[in-house]
Amino acid sequence: MWLGSLLVGLICGLYDARRGTVPNQVTYSAILMAPVFHLSVGGSQAFFISVIGLLLLGGPAVFLWYRSNGKFRGGDVKMLAAYGAILGPFHGMIAQLVGSVAAAGYGFLRYRLSGSADGKVWVRLGPWFALGILAAFARALVLDSIHFPSILWAHL
Repeated sequence: MWLGSLLVGLICGLYDARRGTVPNQVTYSAILMAPVFHLSVGGSQAFFISVIGLLLLGGPAVFLWYRSNGKFRGGDVKMLAAYGAILGPFHGMIAQLVGSVAAAGYGFLRYRLSGSADGKVWVRLGPWFALGILAAFARALVLDSIHFPSILWAHL
């Protein structure tokens, strides 16, 4: 689970930082394969937790995309849904919270330092959500008392 989330986060974060887009091949395959992986490794309970994570992170992102008039883009929605499907609701929400707070702080600093007259600063969210995945991983390492090699392959 963690190895997949770190890999998806790294790919999406780098793509978003460099090109401003998130690759559909990565997000759609993660959205489709994560519940199947959790079903095969952890059974039906892990499958439903994966689907709940997908809906819990992807649902509000769809609402933000709909209401933001193009400021919150479709790649961000797919990226959050993929993170929810891979990490589940608990670790997915940690990743989303840390990434959102870090992106907001970065946007605030860019706004204050740029002196933008129109008050608009664009922040690409992919790298910040990847940072959130790293924070959720570190939290699981420290607080969940899981040994490092087993956490890379553990299911929900």
